[in-house]
Amino acid sequence: MAQPSHLTVAIELGSSFIRGVAGRKLPDGTLDIIAIEQEPSGESIRKGIVYNVDKTTQSLNRILTRLQDRTGSYIARVYVGLGGQSLHSDHNKFARSLEKQSLITAELIDEMQDHNRAYAYADREILDVVPQEYTVDGKATTEPVGYLAENVEAHFVNVVARRMLRENIQRCVLATGREIVDFLISPLALANTVLGENDKRSGCALVDFGADTTTVAVFKNNILRHLAVIPLGGSNITRDIAAQQIEDDEAEQLKLRHGAACVKDPEKETVAKIAISNDRTLDGALFQEIVEARMEEIVVNVHHQLKESAYAQKLMAGVFYTGGGARLRHIEHALPQPDGIDKFRPCHAVNCTTRGGSAEAKLIEGGTMNTLLALLAHTDQDCTGVAPRPVEEAKQTNLFEQTEPEPAKKPQETVAEEPDPAT
Repeated sequence: MAQPSHLTVAIELGSSFIRGVAGRKLPDGTLDIIAIEQEPSGESIRKGIVYNVDKTTQSLNRILTRLQDRTGSYIARVYVGLGGQSLHSDHNKFARSLEKQSLITAELIDEMQDHNRAYAYADREILDVVPQEYTVDGKATTEPVGYLAENVEAHFVNVVARRMLRENIQRCVLATGREIVDFLISPLALANTVLGENDKRSGCALVDFGADTTTVAVFKNNILRHLAVIPLGGSNITRDIAAQQIEDDEAEQLKLRHGAACVKDPEKETVAKIAISNDRTLDGALFQEIVEARMEEIVVNVHHQLKESAYAQKLMAGVFYTGGGARLRHIEHALPQPDGIDKFRPCHAVNCTTRGGSAEAKLIEGGTMNTLLALLAHTDQDCTGVAPRPVEEAKQTNLFEQTEPEPAKKPQETVAEEPDPAT
């Protein structure tokens, strides 16, 4: 665990905002949030993947500089969250036939795990491996070491993503002059911070409604069973509204002010006319139809992923939802589908105590900063260091450090020889 004096820094590269947080994790588990800084992603990041390296680098540098100014410490290293469209889980398994009634050893299990880790994906890499159950002579167990068996089969969930996801982020961070302490898988860090152990044991799903993507993570018996990133999010709703000849910023505000994920009584809950810029109005029924249609598409894809996990009927703790897209009114009415799930609960905050200034407290309201705080909660190494000296200053220092030159020696005087009188 990090010492109270340590300052740790986490970066979230989202499709709507690039965010950085500096703080400390205290011995009692409290997150001491010292500073949060953010900048709009613009077109630099799309669906969680960095496309414009230069602009992302510039935003990162500005965010880290502001964090340094507010903390009074030079930030030399950072933790970075990984998310985005290409992130997903893949099931893999390996079987071994043993001699009759052979003892399953830790070395054998390590060998099977190494074999899985070496599995090659085209244009993708394994970011994390989550062991599932092992089948020992037809019986499932999570602790196979010590069993006598003839056959053992290992089941794994590999968390994979396109190589460019990590490589582009690494290129941006290194260009700011900083190092990366570690990459953290954002959906797993978030799940560990907003879900309880009992919920993950009983079976639950976490749905994170982001700007460009919606992430679904399914847990059962405290083990990740399925992870998928849907390439649809809140910005899709905003763009559909903007298609009515409305500026993007105004469309976003209209969505948050008047939009509802689902309405039970349109006559009572729908505004007849919505005022927009330039003394114009937008038909309220058309506006709500746009919002509901896109939200329905997202929800249908969420439930498809729950079914793909094969655990839709085993989620005793239900479905938890969070993220900026979850701020739409009546989202709890839009989520239910005919698949047996009847519990839908919001996650408005992380399940650990946080403290910080009034500005930070206001920023984390509503759950939009949950992923950023979750990343900070998973940091444990000091991220501060000594600031590098500017080039000109270094040159001047080197001049002063040089030893004084020895005084120049006088050239020896040469005496012209007098001519020999005999000549």
